[in-house]
Amino acid sequence: MIYHGILLTDYKKLHRIKPLGAYRLASELRKNGYNILIIDHFSELYRNQVLTKILSTIITKETLFVGYSSTFFLNSLSFMERMSTLEPGLDLSWLPLPSADIEQLNSQIKSLNPATDILFGGAYAKSLFFHAEQHSRLGFDYVFSGFSESMILDFVKRKQNYVPQQATQEVNGLKLIDYDSKGSCFDFNSCTTLWNESDLILPNETLPLEVSRGCIFKCKFCAYPLLGKDPNDSSYIKDESSLHREIVENYEKYGVNQYLILDETFDSSLDS
Repeated sequence: MIYHGILLTDYKKLHRIKPLGAYRLASELRKNGYNILIIDHFSELYRNQVLTKILSTIITKETLFVGYSSTFFLNSLSFMERMSTLEPGLDLSWLPLPSADIEQLNSQIKSLNPATDILFGGAYAKSLFFHAEQHSRLGFDYVFSGFSESMILDFVKRKQNYVPQQATQEVNGLKLIDYDSKGSCFDFNSCTTLWNESDLILPNETLPLEVSRGCIFKCKFCAYPLLGKDPNDSSYIKDESSLHREIVENYEKYGVNQYLILDETFDSSLDS
């Protein structure tokens, strides 16, 4: 199998809920003809010396990118172990692996295909970019901020056609892509998340189901990209037919009948 992209996620087994962000990107790319593989629990696989073996067999000249989804990064090191990995003034404690391991992993990816871009997205995206001077040695090429369905598809098409990327900022060679961080260019109403056999879905598994996006409030402490949403704006509410199609397909293909409903402010309107 040729993979155009590989996404690495990390979350504790006890949560037993797949992190939706990576699967949303994979779904949109798959709909457009790209083969995408998601590898969950990547830090555990790395520590067990399994991940490097997997990557060595699946990264080819056709692999356009390898991306990290950071939203559910959970550091498994003890406090003292974390402190021993830090340098003065450099906080990387949110990484699921020591920075030296991340650097080594990214180096391996580049050795397998120097043209493969290494992406970083999710909740810690801005944290990585705005400390790019300290983090530049980790080996990332691009940081994606916010909702990235339209941006990742545009990115892959540009890379495939050798067109310069639409980077917003650049610091020490690390490029930030956030021109559609609110997902305004993406049709959320009618989107569905299409799962794949390679996602290894079990019949009794609980899947995340996104029904609405955005929050009507504007709390100053919140860095969420889609704040101050108009409660009457239906563009960020998934329509009934899309939800029905997604639920039916998940049941018919994988036997799934349990969901975790995702909605930033579930009671913001009667429609959501």
